[in-house]
Amino acid sequence: MLLVLLASAANAFLLAPSYSDLRPVWNGTRAFLFAQTSPYADSVNRQNSEEFHAATKDHPEYDLRFAYPPQSMLLFTPFAILPFQWARCAMTIVCILLTLASVLWWTGTFSWPFALGVLAIYPVMLGIQIQQPTVLFAALLGLAVYAMRTDQPAFAGILLAMATGKPQLLTCLLPAVVFWVANDWQKRKRLVSAFLAGTVALLAACFALLPGWPAQWVHAMRAYSTYAGKSLPTVALGHVLGAAVSGAVLLLALVPCWRMRHRFDQVLILSVSSILLVLPEQPYNDLLLIAPAWFLLQRPDSRQRPMFILARAAIVVTLAAVVPLTVLELFFPRAKYAFQMLFGGAGRVILVAIYLSIVSVGLQEWKSYTDPAPGATAEIVAEET
Repeated sequence: MLLVLLASAANAFLLAPSYSDLRPVWNGTRAFLFAQTSPYADSVNRQNSEEFHAATKDHPEYDLRFAYPPQSMLLFTPFAILPFQWARCAMTIVCILLTLASVLWWTGTFSWPFALGVLAIYPVMLGIQIQQPTVLFAALLGLAVYAMRTDQPAFAGILLAMATGKPQLLTCLLPAVVFWVANDWQKRKRLVSAFLAGTVALLAACFALLPGWPAQWVHAMRAYSTYAGKSLPTVALGHVLGAAVSGAVLLLALVPCWRMRHRFDQVLILSVSSILLVLPEQPYNDLLLIAPAWFLLQRPDSRQRPMFILARAAIVVTLAAVVPLTVLELFFPRAKYAFQMLFGGAGRVILVAIYLSIVSVGLQEWKSYTDPAPGATAEIVAEET
């Protein structure tokens, strides 16, 4: 495992492009703090694009913009006040520490072998290497999950309000949060109150400091959509049929979510895997798969279910391929495309396999609920009580 981790780190830090994804948000936040300029201003966008193409000369032309809502600058400010090279070093260290902490936050327990395995996965290491802001938001959501597990609804609500800085990731938690609050409304309604109060306060500050930001943000998102990835159903089936399949994926997940509504971990796993499946594909979003992967490895029946076996095999192949592909890329730099194809494909296999596995578990439990076996009714009632 240590060899795999070292190989992944060597590939990410020694062989990957020198460009940092921190640069656009650092530029935008710094312009707002020190020059009272909108982070969406054309001058900031031009600077972002010029620096990106200077660092990646063989890359397609991108209209690179600050593509986050203004409240995200709350997380970026500690880095924006530093010179960029210092900010980049600080972000790398913070990302490593947050990724390790996320193992505890997402799973409720900490295992060094599993934590090193998470770090050794190439998309995670690459996200750390280029200082991808998604690492910050994934950790923020993980801490919110931990707050819910430890029965701190108000703290969880504040964290979720801060996570509105990357709303597409926040949607992955919505079903789990809704069911968790609904299961004990009187005790957990503080989460809703804290979330609404925090969101309103953040939006009020955004409108006060940056009037007219919604139109600027929407314009930036349109530019972002031209180079962002597409969802797996869209890539495989086209826009129309892909949208229909995406809707079916979400609807199919609702049935086991409802049946397992008293089991927070299982609803969390299903909501994360199903929504990630229909979101535009970005490798860094796979950080949210920490909880599903842990569930997959810990289930006692995971060695018998075909989809669990497929997902486990994809994880093993992903880890095992890091060392030989790193050596290959040292001598043949163009082998980076093999990295992208292998790890991108393995990530989608893991995601689909986890989704189908958890749906099948939920549907089986739904069947046992509607047509319980003799003597099982009392157990089901006791469990839901």
